[in-house]
Amino acid sequence: MRLRRTTLLLLPAVLWVGCSRAEPAAAPGKPVRIVSLTLATDEVLIELVPAERMAAVSSFADREMSNVAGKWPAHIPRLAAEMERTLAARPDLVCVASYTQADVLEQLRRNKLTVFRWGFGGLDAVEEHIRLLGKAVGEPESAGALADRMAARRKALAERLAGAARPRVLYLHHGSTAGTGTTYDDIIREAGGVNMASELGLDWYRPMSDERILACDPDVLLLEQDTDGDPVAEAAADRVLGKLRAVREGRVIAIPQRRLSSVSHHVMDGVEQLAKRLHPDKF
Repeated sequence: MRLRRTTLLLLPAVLWVGCSRAEPAAAPGKPVRIVSLTLATDEVLIELVPAERMAAVSSFADREMSNVAGKWPAHIPRLAAEMERTLAARPDLVCVASYTQADVLEQLRRNKLTVFRWGFGGLDAVEEHIRLLGKAVGEPESAGALADRMAARRKALAERLAGAARPRVLYLHHGSTAGTGTTYDDIIREAGGVNMASELGLDWYRPMSDERILACDPDVLLLEQDTDGDPVAEAAADRVLGKLRAVREGRVIAIPQRRLSSVSHHVMDGVEQLAKRLHPDKF
């Protein structure tokens, strides 16, 4: 399980570079050698462009936190923020994240590469960046349709949960929680809960002391499920978490990491799964 630092930031494309005659045919202005260095763009681009337009996807594409594991063809290289291999891919568009290191961005600029920077925040930001990425790759209609489907799922869920009581939910990951300005805050709220971190006035990702965790006494404890281990059993055995009323009374919810931590449209899978666990009577 991993925490993700989030911020809403987009670096506009600044220069298009040419393509050789051997590249796949595309309309003028459409990049045909795209390198994705972040999981969010891996997960969105697979909905927008054919595989032959991808020069590389990120090294996270096939890991357990990925919602597209095994879906990108094996012949497409998997890259981390490796400048030498990125340049060797001869990209005409490089997709990075808001947390991509400044020295990597500077090297991309020095090499006069077009850069799209995926920004993070709440669910509105996810929809916005799907549309922006669609424009960057020359597929605004497909991206718009994808963002619209996400918006429709959010609206339908809100209507289903209208009037439901809202349990107090505490999300924890390795002793830290997520407050305002994070996707987790929106996930909990749109799933029909109250995010206790936000209620406490916390933003971003903040550590929680043992004393503060116990003082919160949440109605529900929310955890991430990795492929290994049983977070519910681990919470029950923990010297601090085991004292929480929610743990003692069996109100611990573990959502698969790839659904809860996603910052693409796949985040809605996590929202809906949490909503079903918080409000089974509504489904």
